[in-house]
Amino acid sequence: MPAQHPTTARIIRTTTLTPQRWANGGGWTREIHREPATTPDRLPAWRLSLADIDEPGPFSSLPGMDRHFLLAAPRFAPLELVVDGVLHIVHFPRSIAFAGDAEVTTTAVPAGTRALNFMVRSGNPGSLQLLRGDTELTVAAETTNAMVLLDGDAYVDGERLGRFDAILPGSTGARLALRNATMARFPSHN
Repeated sequence: MPAQHPTTARIIRTTTLTPQRWANGGGWTREIHREPATTPDRLPAWRLSLADIDEPGPFSSLPGMDRHFLLAAPRFAPLELVVDGVLHIVHFPRSIAFAGDAEVTTTAVPAGTRALNFMVRSGNPGSLQLLRGDTELTVAAETTNAMVLLDGDAYVDGERLGRFDAILPGSTGARLALRNATMARFPSHN
């Protein structure tokens, strides 16, 4: 059964999100949205969060989920991640995808690092795209799960977004205007 979406887009202000400890207690996260579980395993269809990474250490294990990880702004210095024994230098705007139950550790963390985590139930398609520059488009739940402003100016139906504010599109398209902006888009794969 397809998910039911509100008619209009919803803006989620990052200033309204409550910081929570990671599952392993190693850092802090702000959950932007969790699409409710529709299967017996009780895992969400997808989840989007903004994580603060302040020191080296392991990531929480999330069995049954696949992760798409992106440094949340161009100003953040590269981050060293070891995923199942392989070193990756993660820098904006390149993202990295890995299984939620992979063994992941940060080995060098620049101060004040923030990252977006888009997690989908394993076996379901998921991806992360970046929109950059100046553009105007219509976004709807049919094609987009969520969007997060990373840098620059963006307006949804004329309402200005702040850095790290998110949009959950509705079934009716919302007008999005980007001005010298970078926005993360998480397409829907219905």
